[in-house]
Amino acid sequence: MGNDEKNIFKAKDYVEVERIKGMYSFLMSIEKRGIEDCYSERMKEIIREKGYENLEKMIRDLGEEHENSSTHG
Repeated sequence: MGNDEKNIFKAKDYVEVERIKGMYSFLMSIEKRGIEDCYSERMKEIIREKGYENLEKMIRDLGEEHENSSTHG
């Protein structure tokens, strides 16, 4: 895979990350609190297995690698 192809995939990933963050922000603006009450126990378990306290923190970290590499590379 050439550099152009890698950059395209990274750009697509970045757009998807921003879309997910925007959707979560929209949900939080409507629901405010208690959104995690509807998560299944398995979903909560998976979030914890990935090293996050909750979905909000996991989503906040999405794309951090891309943002850091673009500012340092």
